[in-house]
Parts: sequence; C-alpha cells; structure tokens
Amino acid sequence: MASSRLILFAISMVLLSSIAMATDYVVGDEKGWTVDFNYTQWAQDKVFRVGDNL
Repeated sequence: MASSRLILFAISMVLLSSIAMATDYVVGDEKGWTVDFNYTQWAQDKVFRVGDNL
C-alpha cells in the first residue's frame, strides 16, 4: 500500500514538473503576427516542447 502511494506521488511530481517548466513564447517577439516576417528564422534558435504556449 505504501509503495503504491509512493509511485503515485512520484508520477504526480513528474507530471507537475513538466507543467511548471512550460515556456510562453510571443510569436514574432515584439512584432507579433505580421506579414513579411521570417518566422522560420525566428524559431531557429528556440526549442519547443510539449506544454509550451505560442
């Protein structure tokens, strides 16, 4: 019983830590969404992960 609680606690911590590590990105930085903007170049130095917000 105690080992099941420990496993549940460990899984909860892993899931919560991935949420806490999420990053918010403003697409295009200060220019935002616009025409005539190179979004490929903007995204080139970023590493996007599950949970990130664009």
